[in-house]
Amino acid sequence: MGTSVSFVTSKDRPDPIKYSQNHLNRVPDWEVLASNKEYVHKDYGFYTYAVYSAVKTEKGVFGAVHLIGIKKYPYSYDYEVSEKLMGEDEGPQYFGASKKVLGLLDSTDSKWANEWRENSS
Repeated sequence: MGTSVSFVTSKDRPDPIKYSQNHLNRVPDWEVLASNKEYVHKDYGFYTYAVYSAVKTEKGVFGAVHLIGIKKYPYSYDYEVSEKLMGEDEGPQYFGASKKVLGLLDSTDSKWANEWRENSS
């Protein structure tokens, strides 16, 4: 999946966890059970966070990594928010999922998902 960008008008910086949960919960039959975040880096004015979530679906609970970049426009209440969503079976290279998130995930046969889980713990 590629990166998408949206604009948010707010006096306060958007919370990466709330932003991620709102987007994931919009998918029919998906429910975020737990999330945590870690600061990744600042690049071109974007403060980038990795949000790790345990997502419940009809098929079980899987791990998701949602990269959220937030950039403030000067002299306004506008923020540019970029996002990229990856499932654990895509082999994301971000390994900061909390024990709470990892503990909620169902077992899997996916090599990539199991490697991601091992590196995150």
